[in-house]
Amino acid sequence: MAALAGGVNVITTGGLENSAGLTATAVCSLSADPPSLIVCVNKEASAHEMLLAERRFAVNVLTGDHRSLALQFAKTSLSAKERFGGASWTTLATGAPVLSGAAAVFDCVLDRVYDGYSHSILIGLVQRTLIQDDPDGSGLVWHGRRFRGLVDLIR
Repeated sequence: MAALAGGVNVITTGGLENSAGLTATAVCSLSADPPSLIVCVNKEASAHEMLLAERRFAVNVLTGDHRSLALQFAKTSLSAKERFGGASWTTLATGAPVLSGAAAVFDCVLDRVYDGYSHSILIGLVQRTLIQDDPDGSGLVWHGRRFRGLVDLIR
């Protein structure tokens, strides 16, 4: 699976006072009508049960500047307070925490959950989006068990 490159995202749920989150690369668009996303979450992840209970989440698309944040949210030993510390958070329509400075944010309500063996496959209906006008240009990618940046090959 390390051969499959994936954009790095932080999935958040709850509210600003009671929140949970995790780093995820198994995220993709599903449909334009209605706007929807697929997010695959390990059933052992600390945020898994809260994601299912809250039925709302934000997909925060990270930039190259967010490597340390991606690592924070990947550590299972950190509390929610420690994971969310050091970054600025706000909310959109659902109330799920939204990362200030994310390349993009998809604010979703949970529509359906499917069993995906070790993971739950979440279908989120997008309620609001927030897209940076000029992100730093270096999206964060996970490939070959390490973070990598994106570069334009042709301009």
